[in-house]
Amino acid sequence: MKWHYHGTFAPPNGAKSLLNTPEGRSIFYIDDVNFNGELIVTSLDPMFHIGLGFINQAKPFLHGLGQWLRRGDNQ
Repeated sequence: MKWHYHGTFAPPNGAKSLLNTPEGRSIFYIDDVNFNGELIVTSLDPMFHIGLGFINQAKPFLHGLGQWLRRGDNQ
């Protein structure tokens, strides 16, 4: 995931960061502890651009990421 990002996070206790900056801030985390369900938080560029409705080339990345997330930790 070498796209640039639009911000960083300090995940809440119990959340699992999947991608950090060299300074240790999260760019992508999953929180299935502090909410009913699962919260996926990211500022990765492809999601930002898809959300704004442009740069459709980011869609294959998002689809691949979704498939990876559905496979879970056992893959």
